[in-house]
Amino acid sequence: MSETWNPKLNKNLNDKLNKWILIALVAVSAAGCKQGIGDRCQVNADCASGVCSSSSPKVCVSEDMSQDPIDATLPLDATP
Repeated sequence: MSETWNPKLNKNLNDKLNKWILIALVAVSAAGCKQGIGDRCQVNADCASGVCSSSSPKVCVSEDMSQDPIDATLPLDATP
């Protein structure tokens, strides 16, 4: 029993495969466009919030947290 090659069937399979590859590529490229809060970035355009911190390592921050809050207090060196 010899199977015959059917060019029409082969083209149909290739078309379906190419369509699924294209869909997968579009889905992967669209999902990885912007970094979230806390993810590494290089420029503001890398972040979904549009703000990349200036400290090292550079990470994405929210728009209202573009500058880190002060986490220290001044020591009292004289009596008031």
